[in-house]
Amino acid sequence: MCNFHLFRAIVLKSILLGCFFLIPTGVAHAEWDYLGVVSIYNKSNITIKYQLRAQQNGTWSNWKTRTHTKPNGGCYWHSFGDVDRIQIRFDCIGGDGEYTEKIYNLQFNRVDPNCNICRHKGRPYVFQFDRGGRLLDLRRYGW
Repeated sequence: MCNFHLFRAIVLKSILLGCFFLIPTGVAHAEWDYLGVVSIYNKSNITIKYQLRAQQNGTWSNWKTRTHTKPNGGCYWHSFGDVDRIQIRFDCIGGDGEYTEKIYNLQFNRVDPNCNICRHKGRPYVFQFDRGGRLLDLRRYGW
């Protein structure tokens, strides 16, 4: 092994060992007692835009825009630290060129902040259109 590759290997190992000893496990979420997790499914054949916000200690966060780009059964999960409530809002009438707001308070699962979060950890909801394909709603999914 040439000196450059040996030097690079030593530096990389030193950095990795330093990170291992300096960063305790779970530090990214250590400030939270739990995560409130919801999973949003899109069973339609279109992309859906929606906004989420969370309330913690009586204070609401700003609305954050999400775009569900995984139609036909795709799922996104969302987590919020130590929340009291989670809300979602979206345009519930498609194709009319206007915004008709629908807001729901979402129930959520409380998950340990140090576990691996995935769609199966969240309280499941699904976007669905009515039979005419114009009215969009969000329903509990699988329970």
